[in-house]
Amino acid sequence: GIMDSSFPFLGGVIQGNYTVFLEAGNQLGGPDNVSASASLSQTGLVPTGTKSLSFLAATAGVFTVSLGGVTPNLVSSPVAGQSSSLFQADISAFAGQTNALTFTLFPDDPRQNNTALALDDIQFSTTQVPEPSSLSLLVAGVLGLFFWQQIRRKIA
Repeated sequence: GIMDSSFPFLGGVIQGNYTVFLEAGNQLGGPDNVSASASLSQTGLVPTGTKSLSFLAATAGVFTVSLGGVTPNLVSSPVAGQSSSLFQADISAFAGQTNALTFTLFPDDPRQNNTALALDDIQFSTTQVPEPSSLSLLVAGVLGLFFWQQIRRKIA
């Protein structure tokens, strides 16, 4: 559905006047043990020169994004002062093509709770997705080795 500023779930509207709201969980009209995913899809032209897809999202659940049936690698970063994150993906291979852009939310455990996803500011951009810097990759590797060594010491 579409939520406006009077809808407080997931922190309300992320940006602007409206935010798309998906909810997955119990299948409507079905037994309680049948789960259902929720999807939002639109087919259209990816503009020539497009390098990336970006959007804001707020969820505690698992979701995927596909373009033309391909799932691009999403890079996420938190947005200061908001409950949402900025997601970006390199989609330069799809520039100038007509494809379906699909967001799919999967239910966690439908017998417990429904899962929600709020989407906003979905856009194609001519800006490339920033790659992780060499320093952050080095730091992640060193931390990984440190924790691996700590686990080995506890086992021994």
